[in-house]
Amino acid sequence: MQISGFTIHSLTTVDSTNNYTARPEIQPKLQHKTVIMAEHQTAGKGQFGNNWESAEGKNLLISIFLETNLNVKDQFLLNRVAALAINDTVSYFLPVSPKIKWPNDIYVNHSKIAGILIENSIFGSKIKRSIVGMGININQTKFDTGNYNSFKLINKKENDIYRILEYLLYRFNTYYDQITDPDCKLLQEFDSNLYGKDELRIFKTQDNVEVQARISGTTVEGRLKLTLENGDVRFYNHKEIIFN
Repeated sequence: MQISGFTIHSLTTVDSTNNYTARPEIQPKLQHKTVIMAEHQTAGKGQFGNNWESAEGKNLLISIFLETNLNVKDQFLLNRVAALAINDTVSYFLPVSPKIKWPNDIYVNHSKIAGILIENSIFGSKIKRSIVGMGININQTKFDTGNYNSFKLINKKENDIYRILEYLLYRFNTYYDQITDPDCKLLQEFDSNLYGKDELRIFKTQDNVEVQARISGTTVEGRLKLTLENGDVRFYNHKEIIFN
């Protein structure tokens, strides 16, 4: 099946779509812009080794295989592409204003509706292959753990997962085509949609030290830029700071 220039492979059950896409017996057979889609994951993967909870047949679970030639320093561009595509998709189908919770989640009304996990194959200074994993909560209404939201919890109806996939891939393509543009605005668009931007919040460092600051944006490399009350600016990588 083809959707928006992507080749779709549908699976019933898999450990995780990212794991499946990375298998040495599978990946060499995949073409650029191949989507692996599953109804159910037995070991869905989230960021930093966390599990991704998803009821069977209820949500959109995909991994996009890309043959890229990005510089390693530009790898966060793929996070921006995926996050903006999901953000657009959620706001297209629902009467809400989703936000991107740095670095890789999409929030609606202070709860997670989607997540992103990107795994890259790096050779020298270049990213040659990328697996862009995305999970969007569509028709699931009960979650065992965590602070989650879904399309159905918001619009109170059963949603067409394939229709949502089609729009998501259309928006993904739109942003992906911008990554080689020297006038690319992905950073600015990503930053303008950040969850908690310009709000005074309490953050915790990896040493459990509290920092009161405002999110003022991200760097090209994807580091979070925080502005303290005294005007000092600090930058943090993914695992170095947490906030709710």
